[in-house]
Amino acid sequence: MVRVRTATPEDVSAISEITVRGWQVAFRGLFPDEYLDALDPRDRDAAFAERLKNGLLHYAAVALEDEVVGFVGLRPPDDEGLDPIRVHEIWGLYVEPELIGTGVGRVLMDHALAHLRTGSWEQAILWTLKDVDRTCRFYEAAGWYRDGEEKVWEIPEGNPVTLVRYTFDLISGTVDESDPTTNEREPGDLANEKAHEPHAEVPKPSGLHWTARDSSFPSSILPKVRMMKGVDIFSSCG
Repeated sequence: MVRVRTATPEDVSAISEITVRGWQVAFRGLFPDEYLDALDPRDRDAAFAERLKNGLLHYAAVALEDEVVGFVGLRPPDDEGLDPIRVHEIWGLYVEPELIGTGVGRVLMDHALAHLRTGSWEQAILWTLKDVDRTCRFYEAAGWYRDGEEKVWEIPEGNPVTLVRYTFDLISGTVDESDPTTNEREPGDLANEKAHEPHAEVPKPSGLHWTARDSSFPSSILPKVRMMKGVDIFSSCG
């Protein structure tokens, strides 16, 4: 089964590996192969540990004996002109690549938005690569909209890519209003998610807090979950 819980220091290593595998899968063709192939998850452990310590890593999706298969992180925005009392940012949303389309990314996002709705924030923002169409379609289908802001990002130096900013209205936007302290929901409540994740290839459970039985995942995925490190949806590239 898969569930969402608060991230812990013990998750840092897996989170670093998920992030690196995610870059290597999602950014292939956008960044130089030699740059992506040289990425080392251990180089990110200290930064993720610091983010967790400072409250910037919030939730992890776990499966099969507490194996981490995704995570989401939140932080105050550093964009000029945004009031951090009113606006908060999803800085990263990563899921194992072979779990694309199973709903894990959507559940993590809904979990984060429900968390933000318990505070004073009125809007959520995120940055994502303009040229990754699947990611943009995912957010747009879930109620996010481009607010017109763009910026150029050079990773590595000399390889410019364009980021676009998306906004979600926490007051008027639609998101599951379940108690964000509840960690599980039966899969029977999560059917018919196809409308929210375009171009996915398998049935998609939905909802804020959920437990998916093994039958919710393609049989080809289950034996591999413990070894998979990658990305589904990424909000920004931090």
